[in-house]
Amino acid sequence: EYLLDNYGSDAVSRQQIFQPAIDTANNGYVVGVTFKEELDSEYTGIAANETLSNIYLDESGLPYEVGDVIKNPDLAKTLQLIADGGKDAFYTGDMAQAMVDAVAAWGGNMTMEDLANYEVKVREPVVGHYKDYTIYSLPPASSGGTHLVEILNILENYDDMDKIGVNSAEYVHRFSEAFKIAFADRAQYMADTDFADVPLAQLTSKDYAAERYSEITDKSGSYVAVEPEELEHYATTSFSVVDQWGNMVACTKTINYGFGSKVGVPGYGFIMNDEMDDFTVKVGEQNMYGLVQGATNAIAPGKRPLSSMTPTLVTKDGKVFMV
Repeated sequence: EYLLDNYGSDAVSRQQIFQPAIDTANNGYVVGVTFKEELDSEYTGIAANETLSNIYLDESGLPYEVGDVIKNPDLAKTLQLIADGGKDAFYTGDMAQAMVDAVAAWGGNMTMEDLANYEVKVREPVVGHYKDYTIYSLPPASSGGTHLVEILNILENYDDMDKIGVNSAEYVHRFSEAFKIAFADRAQYMADTDFADVPLAQLTSKDYAAERYSEITDKSGSYVAVEPEELEHYATTSFSVVDQWGNMVACTKTINYGFGSKVGVPGYGFIMNDEMDDFTVKVGEQNMYGLVQGATNAIAPGKRPLSSMTPTLVTKDGKVFMV
């Protein structure tokens, strides 16, 4: 709604935007291989929640098979309510109360004020340069854009990156070492910039990347890497759009782990996420790599958890190149 109000044209209505999704929810969509894997792996959590099991399990109480069609009329109803009433239909009123009640039923804590007070954050993108390309990417509370630039800055120190074979041993080694350095910095520095002083200028500078590049040898380095559970999973979706006039949109959305928190909202057909998992919980304790976990990304009221999402726009010589 923010994008439509600030960047949209009068040629497209909210109803037109929502209609394809409403039709898909009503008419159903085919279960694919990846979705079937998620249904099977998350079966126990789905079966424990009646709202989810009514949507994602068949009449015998088992996960749908590849090729089956899943319909979600409650979600279609929800989407129509938002198409009619805008963001207030979601963040206030009956739907908001249903979310609060669903969370409370499973021992969680959410209030109507939490939802009503939500606001879109508009922040300056992280900007970097790789050879002739300019990269615009997502700033904190996602670490993605900052460390994309850092990784590219490190790799730019190799004069022959365009000459080594893609996915060759040397290619994979260089990327993996650059990634490990970036994720070590991520664990140390990154969090919501409304709450933490994140050294973005340092992390995206060429000089800093050159220093880190000097640490790389032909052996696997012993950098502190991000814990595996902080990586994104199947429940993250990204789409990229470029139109005929060169307008670019990169959008990434997630409910974090498969089927989020496994808490469905009765009567509305959607799932509460489990993004709280992306906060640092055990501040002061060592993680699996022996690094003491700092308070930079600790839970705080109104704070956004650290993400790895990296929607990115790339230009070359000031013209659209890639999204």
